[in-house]
Amino acid sequence: MEFYQGNNRVGTPEVNHIDVSTEDIGGGHGVAYREPVIEYGNEYQISIIHCLATLNAAEKYLGTVKKIKLNKQWTNVAEWIYECFTAEQIQSLTEACIVSGVLQITASDTLQPIVEWARSVGWHIRGLDSLSIDTNSVMVAARSHLNYDYWNQNLQGMKMITKKMRVNDNTVTGMIVDKAVTMIDFFGNNCGFYRLENEQGQTTVRLTHWKNGNFNEVMKSHFVDKELTITKYKGMSFIPFKKELTTTAMNDILGAENGPYQVNMVAGDGIVQVNNQNPLRYEMKSIALIVYRSGERDNSDNDYLKLYDKDALGNITTRMIVEIIYNKIHFVSLVVTHKDVDLGD
Repeated sequence: MEFYQGNNRVGTPEVNHIDVSTEDIGGGHGVAYREPVIEYGNEYQISIIHCLATLNAAEKYLGTVKKIKLNKQWTNVAEWIYECFTAEQIQSLTEACIVSGVLQITASDTLQPIVEWARSVGWHIRGLDSLSIDTNSVMVAARSHLNYDYWNQNLQGMKMITKKMRVNDNTVTGMIVDKAVTMIDFFGNNCGFYRLENEQGQTTVRLTHWKNGNFNEVMKSHFVDKELTITKYKGMSFIPFKKELTTTAMNDILGAENGPYQVNMVAGDGIVQVNNQNPLRYEMKSIALIVYRSGERDNSDNDYLKLYDKDALGNITTRMIVEIIYNKIHFVSLVVTHKDVDLGD
């Protein structure tokens, strides 16, 4: 974890060396990698370790560098964060991943170290160079990565064999993992996992044939391994896949609050890929801007219908149909976009 004040590095906080263990059913809070990937779209993705580590790093930076003591828990975050993880577990998981080298974090109260970090990891974010940061605020950048290149060498007590599959009218090479552990989750979904190991450590890849339950509720049950029942299959088979990770994966901490600080912007980019050549290719990069709001507290619209979207840098975009109706008589209909914003001139 690297901390910068101005453009000067101010040292690295102590990180405890923690043993990261896994459980036989393929989960537990010790697993560094838990990236659920669902085939139905980008709206179903959560970067668990980046959400947790970003909040932890921001609180740690402000306490270490700025001498501002915040609460261990943030408010206005997704329910799963503190229902499934304590503040102590979040710190332990973050430190364990940093120690093992699969997670790197940079925090700064100026833009330049973050811009240089983004360049170093090959991430071009449009508009980042021109972003304005108040020195009372902090940006947290993070990258995590896991690469396992060889099925035969990396699989633990299991074997992968290939199978031709028809997907979207194309013939592809699917995978059968012999002796993969199979189970049924709390919602009745069939799951299976295989376990990999190399110099990075041990990683479990759990796949769920998602048919039942709300995505967020299914994930909450998986985070704590709630009522997983082992089933008696020879293993599991599945299609090869390659899925981009986006800013959506960071949305669960957007708007998070702690004292006078709020997560005002998030951005994310990454990939999860599994095929007959690679048992796992994973990378995630993220940036979050945590702003100081002084004594002025803006009203929250979290419980209201938002007639707008936000881009990766927190700028609002919208397209609204406006209708003016006087005494049930339609006067005018028009389309308004964010380009029509009234700046009060």
